Amino acid sequence: MQVSIDKEEGLKRFLTITVEAKEVNSKYDKAFKDASKHAKIDGFRKGHIPANILFQYFGQSITENALDDLVNETLYNATKEKDLRVAGQPRFELVDNKLPIRDQDFSYKVELEVFPEIEVKPVEELDVKSVTSEIVDSDVEELIDSLRHQRSVWQAKDGAAAADGCQVCLDYTGRIDGQEFEGGSAKAYQLIIGKSAMIPGFAEQIVGHKAGDEFTIKVTFPEDYGAEQLRGKAAEFESKLLSVSEEVLPEVNAEFFKAYGVKDGKEETFRAELRRNLDRELSGAVKAENRTRVIDALLKQYGEFDVPAASVEEEIDRLENLEVEQMVNMFHIKEKDARAFMEKRGSKREDRRGIATRNVRVTLVVQALLKSMDLREPDKEILDREIEEIASAYEKPDEYKRMIRSDRKAMANLRSMALDTTFITRVMAKAGKGEEHKSFKELVRKGQPA
Repeated sequence: MQVSIDKEEGLKRFLTITVEAKEVNSKYDKAFKDASKHAKIDGFRKGHIPANILFQYFGQSITENALDDLVNETLYNATKEKDLRVAGQPRFELVDNKLPIRDQDFSYKVELEVFPEIEVKPVEELDVKSVTSEIVDSDVEELIDSLRHQRSVWQAKDGAAAADGCQVCLDYTGRIDGQEFEGGSAKAYQLIIGKSAMIPGFAEQIVGHKAGDEFTIKVTFPEDYGAEQLRGKAAEFESKLLSVSEEVLPEVNAEFFKAYGVKDGKEETFRAELRRNLDRELSGAVKAENRTRVIDALLKQYGEFDVPAASVEEEIDRLENLEVEQMVNMFHIKEKDARAFMEKRGSKREDRRGIATRNVRVTLVVQALLKSMDLREPDKEILDREIEEIASAYEKPDEYKRMIRSDRKAMANLRSMALDTTFITRVMAKAGKGEEHKSFKELVRKGQPA
């Protein structure tokens, strides 16, 4: 076999591969043998059909099988010989459109992509601080307050004036230039003052009014409003307030504790369970934040570099499939309906190309660093800690740990997660420029409304 690299364009390589006649004959012999095992031709016993007759009936499939075997085997050997790390599926074409023929050399051309060579840089040069955090008593108190709000009830208060935090119920009719518009009217519409997703300024003009009051709300639709025909338009809403309700929170007592699964109804048990839940949530947030910081620092250190187009396309596919899976699980719909919704929404592959390219770069840099660190398995203590954290969420953690350790697929996923954590931990240990303390709220609740 002869292999020549005819041309290089970025990560693309153009090869010509020539196979000697004896190898062509070998693949033809194999293709003939395979065909003879299954061929049925009237007048001939199965397995005893002369080669010329067999080729007369099945010549095309025999040639195609011989071609497939030749290309698959020799292309693999050729890329290995030239030390090419192939990305994606290579494309090949016949030289002069000639199929392999017995007793003749055979040549074909290949176009393929290769992974870039990553020159490993010292992680000690990374400018990154590790984040630390801990659960404090106020975090537990805030969670209890949140849980109370989840089980609150609204009670109408006669004569009460609408104020921040109240729930109001009203009828309204909207008009622009004196004309009612689609979607601008509602009956018995409920909203919470201060937490409304209405047009800016709408809920604020309800404050101070009481049940039975009739008034006009004047607002201007934002320039980026969802309905294009309403953007920037001034509108008036003739409104009537039907009721004003105040939130009544449940007492923090044994009944409340039992409602959240604390069988003994004791406050200390309840608080201890809440703290364990917060610890698990915080542990995940700390790991995610430190990983983000390391990855961002690595991307800055290595900068932009070419990545295989095939790898980017595969990553786009993965991101699309992930979004479909999330929609299926969240909305309990069929996969085809999720994809149809995405298409209707205008979700395009190009919209994901930037993040997909970034993800491929991250993968290539991390792989190069893992190789340079000779890191193939996670640290045992990190793997054990991952298992402990997951098991702690179950009613019978020891039983879960025995089950998970006997599940090869689950353990493979856990090892992968633990290896990632091990990698981030080791990089941070070498590159860390100190620590930065953040509160639970800063790490876990960031980006969420107050």
